[in-house]
Amino acid sequence: MPENHQSTVVLGYHAIRVNAAKAEPDGQPAFYSVDTQQFDRQMEYLSREKFITCLPEDFLGDPQRDHSKSVMITFDDGHESDFLVALPSLMSRGFRAVFFICIDFIGRAGYLTWEQIEALAVAGMSIQSHGMLHHDLTRLPEGQTSQELRAARLCLERNVKKPVRYISIPGGFVSRAVYRAAERAGYDAIFNSRPALARPGKILPRIMVRRNTSQCQFEGLVQRRRDALFAIDLLHRAKSTLKAVLGVERYDSVKQRLWT
Repeated sequence: MPENHQSTVVLGYHAIRVNAAKAEPDGQPAFYSVDTQQFDRQMEYLSREKFITCLPEDFLGDPQRDHSKSVMITFDDGHESDFLVALPSLMSRGFRAVFFICIDFIGRAGYLTWEQIEALAVAGMSIQSHGMLHHDLTRLPEGQTSQELRAARLCLERNVKKPVRYISIPGGFVSRAVYRAAERAGYDAIFNSRPALARPGKILPRIMVRRNTSQCQFEGLVQRRRDALFAIDLLHRAKSTLKAVLGVERYDSVKQRLWT
């Protein structure tokens, strides 16, 4: 089987809003959101082109399975739009998705309640971890990071009553120490925010979908066109270089002006 058939496109979303230009409830930049029409166009395209959605266990459990027409849809943070907007859209098309939940956000205004999280699980969606607190884990001692990520996993498992085996790293702030800590905390695979095709393994890259992701770009990415993948990888490298030069705080202060 060609190597490309053993890879998949993992899409990463945050909030879905009627007005995606509005800031997140916690003040995060608006470009992390997509609007409802944008999301619906994207899901309709996947349905029309007969893409199949997979969950992590589907993808990692059978390395020889043909994934040439698969995508994995993921959501970070646990916004209430996961339940109010994404769930109906996904279910109407027979799609499944992974919802990475940040424990500290549960029950806040604009975020999921435990009842809504349970409803997502009952509907066949995958509930996984986005950590205990939404902060930069690279700044913590490795042992503290491991304890925090283990606590988040156990909290979700107690409430959802299903195994939690996967984590997406908050803010995309990763390092070797963070990866080691996540493994020690009991996670089988770790999702980051590096845009690339995902292949079976312990570290899975994702392509983040934002407000400025055009429909043409989206279609090129899920169709795995080399030019689309190259362009988004180049942009990611530019961001990473800028972050290294400016530092996280200064980088965040200019990011909205550069990529909104």
